[in-house]
Amino acid sequence: MKLIDMLVKELPKRGGWPEGADRCRVGNLDSDSITVSFCFTEGYSNGFDVPFQLSMTFPSPDHNVSVATYYCMITRDLYESTLSASQKPAWDGEGLPPVGMRCEIVDPDGVLMYGQGESGEVISHVENTAVIRMSYGLGCFEARFLRPLRTEAERKRDAAIEAMQREADDGDNWIYSEHEIIYDAIAAGKIPGVKLED
Repeated sequence: MKLIDMLVKELPKRGGWPEGADRCRVGNLDSDSITVSFCFTEGYSNGFDVPFQLSMTFPSPDHNVSVATYYCMITRDLYESTLSASQKPAWDGEGLPPVGMRCEIVDPDGVLMYGQGESGEVISHVENTAVIRMSYGLGCFEARFLRPLRTEAERKRDAAIEAMQREADDGDNWIYSEHEIIYDAIAAGKIPGVKLED
């Protein structure tokens, strides 16, 4: 378990991130506990040029903590963004997405509608549809066909496939097989995220 994951799991039980602390790190690790030191740059102790620290001890989630984890520094901003992401509602694509979730709008066959990356936030449910507040100031409307937002890797994959389809569908390429067209498009650098190696 990473330090950030342990903090997201354990700190809410103890009142959250300590007020005034701006970062933390592992202070000590033994066979059954891990001590995390929170640093306060605004307050210095005893006149020394060292940030005041508050330590908390947690049950050790993993005895195999790597050197990178031991020496890593977690900022308050990273903690809060990771905690916020962990609390967002999950949806597997079945049924209606929960209110508050961002989704992509697709047609009945699952094809993305309105252009690449069109998404919106579910603001309510009406009968068997989700009411979506669209991105880019396009207003709200009801949608029946939605899918979870794609990951960055999925977006790159889809962009590469679309570029291959464009090249294969080009009217000037009628004498070539689709495989040759796609190979030539990759060689010419027309397919994002894909290149040939000698």
